Amino acid sequence: MVSVQSDGGNVYIILEGDTLLNHKLAIVILAKAKAYAPSRSGTLRRSGSVVKLDNGYKIVFNCNYAIYVHEKTNAKHSNGISKFLEVAYMGVMGGG
Repeated sequence: MVSVQSDGGNVYIILEGDTLLNHKLAIVILAKAKAYAPSRSGTLRRSGSVVKLDNGYKIVFNCNYAIYVHEKTNAKHSNGISKFLEVAYMGVMGGG
């Protein structure tokens, strides 16, 4: 199971290992997560990025309410889904 983490309101996943494969995987996961993320104003989707770390890559939604949208599974969205980052990760990496 993937560990989605939070820093304030931000939500992120870290892929450990500074490899070309992990960089490509991070970009694909981000694209899928943006497509799955609920969007009223577009701010949440636009806040998504891949950040290079010393030993890996962070896929992050840098928006002060991202964790609330991600974790509130009983919310009704007109588009997108909760757990958008986790679902994207599982879809790309398997196990879901």
